[in-house]
Amino acid sequence: MNTTQTQPLWVLRWLDGEEWGHLAVVAAPGNRPEFVEFVHRDPAFFTTLTPTSPRSPDGFREAWFTTPALVGA
Repeated sequence: MNTTQTQPLWVLRWLDGEEWGHLAVVAAPGNRPEFVEFVHRDPAFFTTLTPTSPRSPDGFREAWFTTPALVGA
């Protein structure tokens, strides 16, 4: 039995040009992301992340973090 605690992953998703995104958490490997909250930021915040954030088929960009503090949650 593996008792190693895994650190949750946080995903921030947004549409280009928007000032609202949403934050979700993946609590354990293989789990689906669970909505946490909407995140309001200056569009420049999201623009800074855009070059390294791929666009999903639904048009949203995603950035993954190991702590919600990076997005001010």
